[in-house]
Amino acid sequence: MRLSLQSKFRSNEVGVLEKKDMTDHPDNQKLENQGSGGDSPVDGKRRCTDLLFLLLLVSAWAAMTGVGLAATGVIESEHIKKGDPMRLVNGIDYFGNLCGVTNYETPSGEDTINLPKAYPMPSGFSVCVESCPSETDYDKFICEYDVQHEIDSLFETSELVGDVVSDDAKKSLYLFYAGRKQCMPQVESMSFLGYCLPKLPLDEVILTDSNTTQDNSDTNSTEITTDVSIPIANKATSAFFDMAMADLSTVRYVIFGFGCGMALVLGIIYLIVIQLPGFLSLMVWSMIIAIDVGLVASGQYTKGVSLKWA
Repeated sequence: MRLSLQSKFRSNEVGVLEKKDMTDHPDNQKLENQGSGGDSPVDGKRRCTDLLFLLLLVSAWAAMTGVGLAATGVIESEHIKKGDPMRLVNGIDYFGNLCGVTNYETPSGEDTINLPKAYPMPSGFSVCVESCPSETDYDKFICEYDVQHEIDSLFETSELVGDVVSDDAKKSLYLFYAGRKQCMPQVESMSFLGYCLPKLPLDEVILTDSNTTQDNSDTNSTEITTDVSIPIANKATSAFFDMAMADLSTVRYVIFGFGCGMALVLGIIYLIVIQLPGFLSLMVWSMIIAIDVGLVASGQYTKGVSLKWA
């Protein structure tokens, strides 16, 4: 009995001593203000430790602000031409007018400032339209301004207006100009910024129009006859981008799933890796050097291009 009490007393004494040692450990001490010159996080006097990088950051801000002001025309510069930020979001027609921005009157009397969307033509250029087609209709066409005005004027003064023959002749004329890359059927399109993006691949539009022309050739009783397929400028490139956009639309959920899942996994791995000794410093300095080298290289490249284009 006496031995058990002594052992119990000794164990309690050891526990108190261990607890006292843990309390006295520096990591368990409360942070206090150490006055001037101390390294405590709560030190009252703070100072900038990266003065050089602060100056570089302020210089970069000032330089980019100056470039932006010169590019937008706020500041006149002999070396930086005034740009138009609206070109980034608004479509441009084949005359160089900004759809919905430029005040240009078409031969039909419409003003492009009231036509905010750019609809693509087979030539690779665009025309400004009021809105993107909401459905596909191969009996209706969108043409270049002068061509549309010519067709409208021709059939407004024609004696065949209201006759079925007039509709067939008008469609044949549209197909004729489509073969010359000046007209395009109305294809259901998605509005993206200032552009109309056809939901139907351009190759399918060509095939459908060719079949439509062939079907109507037997019943067309006018003298205007056409057997035309709509050629597309840079057809291979257009088909590539059409297929690329279709593939992205098909796998959008897979991309979203991998984007979230892989981002979570890589984020956890990143948090583990940055705890390795010296890795964080290596990563930071590598990024700084890589960004500086990239900026210098891109600056030299753009300077060479500007001198070549001057």
